[in-house]
Amino acid sequence: MRFFLVAATVASLLMSAYAHAQSPQAESGYKETQLNQGAYATGPAPGWVIPADIPDTNLSGDAIWRLSETHFMAGAAPEFYSRRIIQFNSPAGMASLGPLIMTFVPEYQKLTLNALRIVRGTTVIDVRDTVKVRFLQRETGLEQGLYRGIVTASILLDDLRVGDTLEFAYTTKGVNPVFGGKYFESAAWTPSLPMQLRRVVLQYPAAQPIRYRFVGPAPKEDAGKPQRSTVGDMIRLQFEERGPAMVTPEQFTPPSYDAMTSLEFSEYGTWNDVARWAADMFANKEVPDAEFERRIAALQGAATEEEKILQAIRYVQNEIRYFSVSFDESTHRPAAPAVTLQRRYGDCKDKSLLLVSLLRRLGVSADIVLVASKRYKNMDALPPSPGVFDHVIVKLTHQGKDYFIDPTQVGQEGTLETKAQYLAGAEVLVADKASRSLVTIRNTDSYLALPNSELHETMSWPDFDKPATFESRLIVRGKYAESMRQGAQRLPAQFDAMRTRYLTQRYPDARRVGTAILSDDLPANQLTIVDRYTIDKPGEMRQDIRFVTFAPSNFLDAIRAVSGAQRNTPMVLPDAPQFLRYSFDLVLPSNVSAMFDPNSQKLNNDYFRLKLNERFRGNTHHMDLELKIVADAVPATGMKTYLGDLKRMGELIRGVVPITPGLVKAAAPANSDPAQLLAKRLRDAQQSRLDAYTKVIKSGKLTGKDMAATHAARAVAYSNLMQTDEALADLLQAVKLDPSDAEYPLDLAIIYEKRGQFPAALEQIREALTLGIEPHRAHFQRGQVYYQLGKYDEALQDLGQVALSDDGNAGMPYAKLWYLWTLGRAGQPVPAALKHQLDQELNGAWPRAAYGMFTGASSPETVLAQVQKMQGDERLMALCEAHFYIGQFYLVKGDQAKARESFEKTRATGLTIYTEYLAAVQELERMDRQQPPAAAVTL
Repeated sequence: MRFFLVAATVASLLMSAYAHAQSPQAESGYKETQLNQGAYATGPAPGWVIPADIPDTNLSGDAIWRLSETHFMAGAAPEFYSRRIIQFNSPAGMASLGPLIMTFVPEYQKLTLNALRIVRGTTVIDVRDTVKVRFLQRETGLEQGLYRGIVTASILLDDLRVGDTLEFAYTTKGVNPVFGGKYFESAAWTPSLPMQLRRVVLQYPAAQPIRYRFVGPAPKEDAGKPQRSTVGDMIRLQFEERGPAMVTPEQFTPPSYDAMTSLEFSEYGTWNDVARWAADMFANKEVPDAEFERRIAALQGAATEEEKILQAIRYVQNEIRYFSVSFDESTHRPAAPAVTLQRRYGDCKDKSLLLVSLLRRLGVSADIVLVASKRYKNMDALPPSPGVFDHVIVKLTHQGKDYFIDPTQVGQEGTLETKAQYLAGAEVLVADKASRSLVTIRNTDSYLALPNSELHETMSWPDFDKPATFESRLIVRGKYAESMRQGAQRLPAQFDAMRTRYLTQRYPDARRVGTAILSDDLPANQLTIVDRYTIDKPGEMRQDIRFVTFAPSNFLDAIRAVSGAQRNTPMVLPDAPQFLRYSFDLVLPSNVSAMFDPNSQKLNNDYFRLKLNERFRGNTHHMDLELKIVADAVPATGMKTYLGDLKRMGELIRGVVPITPGLVKAAAPANSDPAQLLAKRLRDAQQSRLDAYTKVIKSGKLTGKDMAATHAARAVAYSNLMQTDEALADLLQAVKLDPSDAEYPLDLAIIYEKRGQFPAALEQIREALTLGIEPHRAHFQRGQVYYQLGKYDEALQDLGQVALSDDGNAGMPYAKLWYLWTLGRAGQPVPAALKHQLDQELNGAWPRAAYGMFTGASSPETVLAQVQKMQGDERLMALCEAHFYIGQFYLVKGDQAKARESFEKTRATGLTIYTEYLAAVQELERMDRQQPPAAAVTL
């Protein structure tokens, strides 16, 4: 159902009709209709109207509105008068006219054409009484379940010429009786063509006070202050502005933002006045009939109250079809539940009243809710009136929580917690006489906790000379699941073809393997779709580099990219709020060996939050993205930031995995040790970098910050080769050249820790924090330093800042492991809540499997077995870490011998670039000094 305010609609139509109107008779779905006698007439303007003089104009344009005036008469017999004077200066101006439109509802309104004249020079051509008027009724709403009594009177003028001035005026009398004589109206103010004079007049009985409000940009000068006069017992307000400003609509302006000015009138003083009207309108005073009682009896058979509620919702949504027949009071007054049950159809108000009646009969608290479905928000900018609402839904309360249900939706699944909320964020009015303000619809906590959409893509390409296999696993929830579920049911073949078509844009030679596999979890309202493909050439070769592309395609509909930052109005973001995840896993041939530190990036602004975690070790690359849209619009002043961060998002994600020749290993000599070969290859890579940086430094071409960055980069290479003296010298030089960079003190702290200079390391971490380093990095590093000092309480405080947060950065699993064995060394058990959380993550990406040793869920043997499942260099790298974690496990258990054995295995890998290698060496040195072990704790 859509509430319809006829006079306001007429005013709005006429304000735009001259610009780009189309003839209703040219549109499909209109038919001519016959009116009852007296519904239409021609005649002079009503006596209460004082027409404005036609002003002279010096405005230029293809067409000019010399005058646009609207008069409203409130009282026992409300009337609406509209008059337009338009001057045509060019053929383009005439082409913009189209038909003249007058819209009314004959069931309770009468239409009078007051004037239709063409002024051509000194000649006045009056065609009011001779022009052909066609009365049209729209039929195209039938397939949408809509049928209303609205009639469009359409006039197509003959022989209009350049230079003509047209005068067009008409009156409608009568309003919908459903409002009980209480008055509200609206007049558009902002013109679509150059306008010389805009005038709006309201006359109302002194005993019937009516408030007014300009909505949108304020008119200039004193137009907002009406001329007030008295005509008998009537108050007359006249609003007037010469040359009102035109506004060019901007694409993607939020519907809640009033870019255009309108003048609103309302006799309703508060939202409570509207709520009381609606409460009376939707009061169900009828005695339930036998069919209603049979329906209640069927619902009573459900086992729980929630199941009764869900069955009632499903019945009204799916078994009572949507169809609206709106005449007279039925535009707003709902049909009785018995009538809706008998018809088995109804519009939003009919279906909502039926659902409320069923729920109340079941003992569930339920109310009617009025919604402005097109505006949603910023409702308090409008004066209260029934006319601002166009939709009806239901609010119910279950176990102390409020849930909002739209009975016109079809095929909704899930529990009350997981059902989709199509109106999240909308400001609505509960039709209860106690309602005094609007309430905001919010998504449930359960719905917000999980992503609306997750897309997990996996590519396996074990041989560059053969095709790759590709799997896409899409998980959608809530309204996204409902939409996709219905699409899969209606058009299964097209459903598969659509996704294949999208993938071939990225991989042109992708071939589907089988059909999509759908898994539907109805209680969770979650749909999983798995697609599998074979791809002949997934990587494009450019200058000896293979590029494998990926794309978080489920992000595309959540963001809005526009070409420029210049706007006058906010830009609405699609379907906010949203929570989305994407991952891409790429398994390459076993002779690919990458060694990149985990990369964590964040991008936060007032509009979206992006988290990126990436790792590339051995022959396995993993990208994990999380995007949250947290605002529904970007203000005009925020567009530069938004677009800049959107560009930065693209740069961070990249969408490509480059596989350089240096990542592809040469064939290994016979009987060689893979671990030693890996260690040598990594050392050679560091030495190559060191030599390159040295060459640049010696060239003398760099200065300032560029030279500082090069010294810092060479320091990292020295550090990875365990040449800490040279690394320290380079970093001190970097700090000297650029003392403002927060990275350098943190790098210095790592070098000082390697050298055993722990107080100096702590001092550098403090300096890094002062300069603005990301706190989680500083806390993690300082926690390790405190651990080396045996200050376990301080270490736990710092490590806990990272390990116990919900930050999601790539280093978090490592911080959790340090936290776990530090708890053990401090003699503290793992908290139960943390144990439960970590045990849920054991099957996640490495190194999460190692959690289980410290929570008691697994053993060192279990951890090693998982590592052995890895391939190539990734397995060797993970073994370096795993043996160190096992050593820490045995230290906590108090078994020094097994701990030493594990640490020795880490040292034997020779992977000096690993934190675990250094830490294992330090543990062995500590054992050699025969320091007493910390007290063991039972795991």
